[in-house]
Amino acid sequence: MVLISVIFLISACSEQSLTNNAPLSSSSEDILEQCKCTKDCYGEKIYGYCIHKNVETPQQCKEFVGIYLGQSYDASVKYYFDDKHLDTCYNSLISRQTDVKLCADFPEDYSFVCFNDVGKRTLTPEYCKDIPYSFKSDCYLHISENDADFGLNLCDELDRQDRVTCYANKATLNEDSTICLELEDDSDKINCYSQIDENFEPKFERQNYVPIYYNWFVEADFDKNLINESYCEFENTDIKVDEIRRNDSCYMSLAMYHSDLDECYNLPTNFLGQNLARKCLFYTAMWNDFEISDCDRLGIDFKECREGVILSKRSPELCRESYESPTQQGDCIHKLAIDYYGVYRNRDFFLCGEIEGQGKYKNECLSKTYDENDVDFQTKEVCDILSTTNDFLSLAMKCYYNVALKNLDLDSCEQIDGHDTLKTDCKERVEKALEKEK
Repeated sequence: MVLISVIFLISACSEQSLTNNAPLSSSSEDILEQCKCTKDCYGEKIYGYCIHKNVETPQQCKEFVGIYLGQSYDASVKYYFDDKHLDTCYNSLISRQTDVKLCADFPEDYSFVCFNDVGKRTLTPEYCKDIPYSFKSDCYLHISENDADFGLNLCDELDRQDRVTCYANKATLNEDSTICLELEDDSDKINCYSQIDENFEPKFERQNYVPIYYNWFVEADFDKNLINESYCEFENTDIKVDEIRRNDSCYMSLAMYHSDLDECYNLPTNFLGQNLARKCLFYTAMWNDFEISDCDRLGIDFKECREGVILSKRSPELCRESYESPTQQGDCIHKLAIDYYGVYRNRDFFLCGEIEGQGKYKNECLSKTYDENDVDFQTKEVCDILSTTNDFLSLAMKCYYNVALKNLDLDSCEQIDGHDTLKTDCKERVEKALEKEK
């Protein structure tokens, strides 16, 4: 009996402590009335979320603490506006502020959140200037990511690492890597470079045959004399870009950006079966202005360098000088013509004519560069190249036909072999047109 009495007393005291006996302001009474359940309520019920979204001051949130909200369906549990509701009420009110007039009226921790939140939402750094550092830095870094006019003098109020990030945010937003160069320390400048948003295309390397960072270094216009291996050390070694690790792609790109073949030997010669050093030599030679003679000192690795130089020069003559067999020469010229590695951003049909004989590479070259519907290809020179391989004889005859009609050229009609009907039609049309011109 004594135990039951104690439990009853504790329960009664607990319920009384949660009950708010203080009078509500008239505006709070209005909110309470607005938030009462009016349909299928199962007893008296007030919606807490409704209170949260309708309060207008921090004081109102406090007024509701202890207010009875209702009970469970079986009446076994009673609900009150407790500390969790108070927290939600404060945060809901903060989220609706567009200025800081009310921020000082919140309890201290919520006050800092308010200044920070309103500062970020309105991109107003002044609101965050005098709050504790963790809130201030969060606010400043957010604004520096979203406001191109955010001043570097404000970045300078942050500690070293946050300051570097702030400069990088501004460099990203303004698409201007030189902002990083305004930092004093070289390591901070490079760290800043590494934090500029790169916006890599996931399959860029595989589609463009160039290490992804090289394109980024060029696009961002990084200082070649400044950027070094430490940039790559900021990159995650576990993340892969296509087949190779992300920072291996970075080291390879540095060698290319510095036009330095020797830097390629910082890369592994065996990574998952790939000789990344040789791959680097190939790319570095291909995207820079080297000569074949620059490759001779590389010994057993000369071949990749030589192939890169040939591609960079787009010279069929170098293909013939560097390879002995017609097949290798044809493959080499074919890659130059179709822009196999995307170096030139265009294809060159006339280079296909440099491939001797017929065979696989010449046919592939012609099929990838010739467009019979393009008027620019309606010339005798194009027709002559097409006529050098059996697989394109029919197209060559059509080509001569189109050139003949375009230029009223009987000689082009005479070049049509094995297609008597087409040849006759060509001559008749051209002769008739020439007679009309007389």
